[in-house]
Amino acid sequence: MSLRPFVTIYDGITGEAEKTPVRLPAVFLAPIRGDV
Repeated sequence: MSLRPFVTIYDGITGEAEKTPVRLPAVFLAPIRGDV
């Protein structure tokens, strides 16, 4: 299994980035069904 990429979280009001990156949740790496 490969490593999950990191993402940067931004504040919606100030636009500032968080200090530490967060691992992308595994659910976002799951394939999308073609029949949906």
